[in-house]
Amino acid sequence: MRSTTTVALLLISLIVSAYGDEIKLVNGTVYKAKEWWIEGEELILLTAEGRIRVQRARVKEIIIEGAETDEIDYKTPYRAIEDQQVSYSEIFTLERLAFPDEVLLYTNRGNIAAALLTLDAIGGNYSESDDYSLIKSTLLIQAGRFREAENLIRPLLNKNPAHSQNRFISGQAAYYQGKWSEALIHYRAVFPTIPDSATKNKIQARIAEMEKENHSASTRSENFIIRVTSLRELEVNDIMRLRESLERKYKEISDRLNYRVPQEILVVLTDSVQLDGAATYRAGAFDGRICFHAGLLSSAHRAETIAHELVHAVLFPRTAGNCPAWLHEGLAQLLSGLRSSEYREEIVSKLRGESQSMGLYPDSLTLLEFLTERYTFARVDTVLKLLADGVAADAAVIQAYGKPLDGIRRERDEWLRSRYTQ
Repeated sequence: MRSTTTVALLLISLIVSAYGDEIKLVNGTVYKAKEWWIEGEELILLTAEGRIRVQRARVKEIIIEGAETDEIDYKTPYRAIEDQQVSYSEIFTLERLAFPDEVLLYTNRGNIAAALLTLDAIGGNYSESDDYSLIKSTLLIQAGRFREAENLIRPLLNKNPAHSQNRFISGQAAYYQGKWSEALIHYRAVFPTIPDSATKNKIQARIAEMEKENHSASTRSENFIIRVTSLRELEVNDIMRLRESLERKYKEISDRLNYRVPQEILVVLTDSVQLDGAATYRAGAFDGRICFHAGLLSSAHRAETIAHELVHAVLFPRTAGNCPAWLHEGLAQLLSGLRSSEYREEIVSKLRGESQSMGLYPDSLTLLEFLTERYTFARVDTVLKLLADGVAADAAVIQAYGKPLDGIRRERDEWLRSRYTQ
């Protein structure tokens, strides 16, 4: 069953779309995109005519075409599946806030790291105001720093518990930290005040999710809170092995990426992996929390899927939400053990000119494979540090490598040609 959804480009907009999406421009032009994502102030579209760059300001509307299915792909859980939207952060808010113009400039570009730095730079009496705390806590949620958001919004909530946005942000912060009893109190309190049906449906789905938690199966460890909403009969030993695998792989990935997430990571074990309330095909997904399909516990690809989603979970707060899709997916695939040979057919087709471009996943993995082999992993760490400092993605690449991403792609293509067409 297919459905269509209209998506606005609000705040964090790091999105990879399903195929067949329509991107409508303000001048009436309509593109059909197999995939699309955001880099800085541009949308990158993969169309039948090849890769097209469009300024975000020219986009009037994006209509996403999706599908619902019970089929779960365990063979390649780390790859993009047709008709699946992938998002790395919460993009809905309860109401529009009065962002200062200089901060709004960066939120409109999806650069939350720069927005946070700019907000703090305003200083003066503004930093002592309720507006400052409200806006900063909202940005912290969108930067994956949930504990900081909770600590900042708490005084406002204590002062005015009836304020809907105070309740909403408190609910978001509690939810993503696995504090579901607290999140339920906040979401139920704010639910009647939600003005738009889309946000209301998402909160309703989240409440339903938390209400069906299997408390006896849920558990926690040093760095994770695992909430079980699956109705399957799960073996306690399987959940314990998942917990051990998460801790072991997290240590490897956090060491490699030189970053520890500033709160426990929420993991949801479910019968239907969802992003923004929509069921997906995948065995795993990340959108501020990690979702695993319960069937993953017995999958031969469990280790790769765990590693893939953990990379997203670390990169999100590591860059304060300021990480382009190609870097997110490239590192997630690389550090989960995937290599470009997985995409041999698509690579050769591109090199022979039979297709104009590769999809996001083969493009991003081959880019990271090339960059780490040619320039070492230390340069990737430099890019991540620049992104965390609010530098735009394109500029961060130029600062780290001395050339733009398009130039690196051309070098990558020659590197691939020597590997796959000789």
